[in-house]
Amino acid sequence: PTLTPPGTATAAEPGGSRPNLWLWAAALLLLSLAFAVILILPSMVQTPVVEPVPTLEPTATPEPAGRSLLLQQKGIAEAELEQLLRRRAELESQGVTVWAGEEYETVLEGVTRADEELEAGHFAQAATGYQAAILRLDQLQQSRADRFQNALASGMLALDQLDANAAQQHFRIAVALRPGDGEAQQGLARSQTLDQVVALTGEAQGQEQLRQWEAAIGYYQQAVELDAHYQPAREGLNRAQAAQREEGFRAAMTSLQGALDQRDFSGAQRALDQAGNLKPGAPELEDAAQRLLVEKRRHRLFVLRRGGKEAMAREDWAGAVRHYTEALKLDPGAGFARDGLTNAERRLQLQRRLEHYLQQPERLQAERPLANARSLLDHLQALVDRGPKLQAQTAQLAGLVAAADSRVVVRLHSDGATDVLIYRVGRFGQFRQKELELRPGTYTLVGSREGYRDVRKTLKVQAGAAIDVVIRCEERI
Repeated sequence: PTLTPPGTATAAEPGGSRPNLWLWAAALLLLSLAFAVILILPSMVQTPVVEPVPTLEPTATPEPAGRSLLLQQKGIAEAELEQLLRRRAELESQGVTVWAGEEYETVLEGVTRADEELEAGHFAQAATGYQAAILRLDQLQQSRADRFQNALASGMLALDQLDANAAQQHFRIAVALRPGDGEAQQGLARSQTLDQVVALTGEAQGQEQLRQWEAAIGYYQQAVELDAHYQPAREGLNRAQAAQREEGFRAAMTSLQGALDQRDFSGAQRALDQAGNLKPGAPELEDAAQRLLVEKRRHRLFVLRRGGKEAMAREDWAGAVRHYTEALKLDPGAGFARDGLTNAERRLQLQRRLEHYLQQPERLQAERPLANARSLLDHLQALVDRGPKLQAQTAQLAGLVAAADSRVVVRLHSDGATDVLIYRVGRFGQFRQKELELRPGTYTLVGSREGYRDVRKTLKVQAGAAIDVVIRCEERI
């Protein structure tokens, strides 16, 4: 039967309300009995404990409103999971396991619990777990800059403390955070060679204490090649090289002085150059260079003075002039050079005049050159310091002058029709025989006749017996 609320009239029972009242009473009675059965009867009757028996009946289907809520929660959880997976992949590509390994593992443990809730159908709890993991991953992402700076600073500190293992750990974290950062890469490389660099530097310092500069420099250079930023190695290398240069510089200066004492100026110059290469601009270099210059000039003057005297002794007047001229260029106040040059030039002038007549004796055939030769001969014979060469040349000139003063009989024979001319002697006209007295020398005779070809002859007159010469024109034109 359909229950109708009190006071409501139905179409089935017109005009009366009593049947409805009975219906309400019956309903109340039934409700009272049901209440008694549910609340009172169980307490009065003991029921045996029965093991639950599995039923094959399907579970009750949730109400439509509950199913909608579950589906909504499931969608939220799956969306959070998708976002979580993206965050996770991004961080793992950035090396999160290197720079936040333990923290990341903690986050993954939370994700595992959320996955279990998802599988159990507890979608709201799963979504909450995923959201918490995403928040923590975002915090890790935001901490990368600070973590990088901390790792870099810690790595540098570990390098300063010579802790290679700690330095490598910190720099690996820094490189994982910023793979392209040059400072982090450099720090990692330095940490990987730190132990070797420290060992090489220690060996170099030992050799340095023994003043074995070559060995020390070699070890220092190996260390610097491995780590150019390791300060003890760089400073040690500079120190050892400076000490080596200083020692070499002192040795070169000592060699320079020894070479000067031995008048080995080329060796002294080499030592000076070596010292200059080792310590350019050192004040000792200027003094040494000046001393070398003075010693070289002094020695050169000594050599030139000796060379000038030797040239004068062997009557090499031109050589003596060269020596004394060079000496005056080096030292304009050198008295030996000034006096020696004057004497050498005077002797050189005499020698040139003398050789002029000796090489061209025919010039003595003329009166003026012969007079000059006599004057030169008188001057030479008056010299008291004539050497063997000059004495011989003076005697030779005296013979030429004497020969030029002598006369040789020359008999000329012609045909009485030829005009005869002797250059620098005179014109003798036509004759058949003519006798002359000529000085020794070379003469040119020319005969000419009208209608005939001229005749030319060279006559060499030497002191001694008379000479006969035939000159006449015989070839008609």
